[in-house]
Amino acid sequence: MRTTNDPVTMPDPVDDAALTQWSQAVAAARRAVAKAQSDYDSATAALDLGDPNSPASRAKATLTAAGAANVQADNALGAAQNQQATLQAAAATADAGVLSAQAALAAATQSVSKELGRLMASASTSALLTATVDGLALRERYRTGGATNPPVWDMATIPFRATATDTPVDPEVALPVLGSADHAAVVAVLDALDDTVDAIADLVAAEGVHQLVGGNLVRSGAALDLAATGAVPDELEVVTTPVRGYDVTHRVLVLGEATPTAAWHAPVASVVGAVDPAWVAWLASLVPDPARVHLAAVALDGGSGAVLGAVDLTADALGLDASDWLRVAADRGELAARVAAVARPRLAASIGRPVDGPVALGPAVAPPAGAVPFDAFVAACAAVRSVAGRVRALGPADLAPAGQDAVPVSAAVEAAAVTAVTQVQTALATLDADLAAAPTTASDPLVGVLLRATALGLAEATPPLAEGPVDDAALRSLAATARRRLADRLAVPPFAASAAGPDATLAAARSALRTLCGAPVPLLLPVPLPSDAALRTDLREGAALREGAAVLAGATPAAVRDWLYDHARVRPVLDALLTAYDTADAVAPTATLRVRATHGPRVAGAGWAGLDPAPAPGLVDLVVLRTGGTAVPDQVAGLAVDAWVQTVTASGHDAALAFHFDEPDADPPQAVLVAVPPSVDPARVPRAWDLASLLGVVTSTIAQAADRAVAAELVPDASVQLGSGQ
Repeated sequence: MRTTNDPVTMPDPVDDAALTQWSQAVAAARRAVAKAQSDYDSATAALDLGDPNSPASRAKATLTAAGAANVQADNALGAAQNQQATLQAAAATADAGVLSAQAALAAATQSVSKELGRLMASASTSALLTATVDGLALRERYRTGGATNPPVWDMATIPFRATATDTPVDPEVALPVLGSADHAAVVAVLDALDDTVDAIADLVAAEGVHQLVGGNLVRSGAALDLAATGAVPDELEVVTTPVRGYDVTHRVLVLGEATPTAAWHAPVASVVGAVDPAWVAWLASLVPDPARVHLAAVALDGGSGAVLGAVDLTADALGLDASDWLRVAADRGELAARVAAVARPRLAASIGRPVDGPVALGPAVAPPAGAVPFDAFVAACAAVRSVAGRVRALGPADLAPAGQDAVPVSAAVEAAAVTAVTQVQTALATLDADLAAAPTTASDPLVGVLLRATALGLAEATPPLAEGPVDDAALRSLAATARRRLADRLAVPPFAASAAGPDATLAAARSALRTLCGAPVPLLLPVPLPSDAALRTDLREGAALREGAAVLAGATPAAVRDWLYDHARVRPVLDALLTAYDTADAVAPTATLRVRATHGPRVAGAGWAGLDPAPAPGLVDLVVLRTGGTAVPDQVAGLAVDAWVQTVTASGHDAALAFHFDEPDADPPQAVLVAVPPSVDPARVPRAWDLASLLGVVTSTIAQAADRAVAAELVPDASVQLGSGQ
């Protein structure tokens, strides 16, 4: 019987799913041995074995049973070891098969390489004779040989053989015999080549004349020079018929209230949220409320990686607004650091001791009903981020009707732009001062300063809080690095209004904000909505969605949505916008695709330009995604998403058609012999023409022409008289 000190030899198991049964059998055997030893010790302690009912006798019986169990356990262990040996042998066989296959593959690869090398070595001789032909030179040889009668076929032209017994002139090329089927086939190809080259030559000559007549002397000379080299111009305008048409402009906009209300707010607004609240409010409409987003922070042991504990969190505990979430959701390092900063105290309270190891992210253990998974939240942020950097702020020109100048930027908007940039510069100066004080700042406040720097695009300032507690020296080093990176932004002079006017000031402010904040900040400022009554009627919502006399025909929400999705197939920005709305609706319905359409100028009886195959020339079509309330405000703030020009082909246009024909070699006569004098006798009087003679000749000619115009079969008595001359 095996005791607890007896060694048990067990081979190292292979990490394979098929050995799971073996591991379970070994564990069962060990448990049986331990229990048998325990029973044996108990029985030995009882010295009274004479009484069959005594504890010692019962223990002995139990020990006997345990010995039997121990034997069974040994048998099971042996069977498991045999199974392991079988699996190891199978694995060795499989490895040998893999090695054999690899060797075969290497041999095949080497064989292919040798064959390719042989082909490449012979390519210089074989390709020259069989793969490359100078078509123009061949045509010239063919024309030269056929220019004589009979044709001459030799080395200077084409060495066709006269008979099958003739030795080829060129031993490398055995051409067909004259008159054979192969010869006829070759001649047909050569005739087609001659016709093609002739047609191309005529076309290039026509292109040169076309450019010359059009006054483009450079293009005309270039076409003719190119033709002389045997090449063809890339474009031939002589065969292009200009298509007349007109343009219609389509614009896709997002319109909201000038001072919108965000769907959710962060406890403390970020720098971007403070200077551009309309932008953050629109982002918040597409990003689910973080208070509904649940995740777990898991404390891990620093040495073994074992899980020590976990706490559930909601994403709003991080205190980020929508613009921050677009960045954090894409930066797993910053996300992990922020979660660790919030979760580490809670984890310490949960497990009853400080958490010195890593903190990992995971799905919530017990999320409530209606909770948004964190992965879905990250996907929604990614969809919004894909469109956020590709749109710009709405301007007055985007709403201006066709043929009208845009409303200039007001002084109030200019002042708001200056204030926004100044506010960011002040925040950067405060951050720089806090980073400069890092050597005397405690760890916890310094972590907050570094995260503020990260929020302004200084990713290198992110402290690695998820890996474990960070010492003061490392935090101060990060602060010094962030301050050096911040120096370029601090070197920007204080922003002021431009002397070129409010429009220039607004453009400069938007450019400066992108640099100072390290992220897209479109700066959505109020824009006056045109006072056109038809436009305002088209944009209203609620009961007005029903088409009536005052609403643009055909521009129903369903039709506008279908139009948007159709054009999104070829407009990447539009596709990204619709994807963001679809993702937001799927994750947590917070944003609705409320669409309207209008255009100007209006034409009586015409429908919406998006569905009209032939809209009026010069239309500007506005497809609008509405946000905020249903009323149409006088001041709006929004985004210009996409714009393109559609060319509408005119219903009719002029076209030209030319036919080419070869000039005949024989020219027609320029004079016709009508009559000669009736007599050339020198004794005739008068010697020259007289009126009677001329009249007789003309009358006879007319009579003969009339007779010849009648078919012979229509003249029954027609006959030919033959006789001897007198």
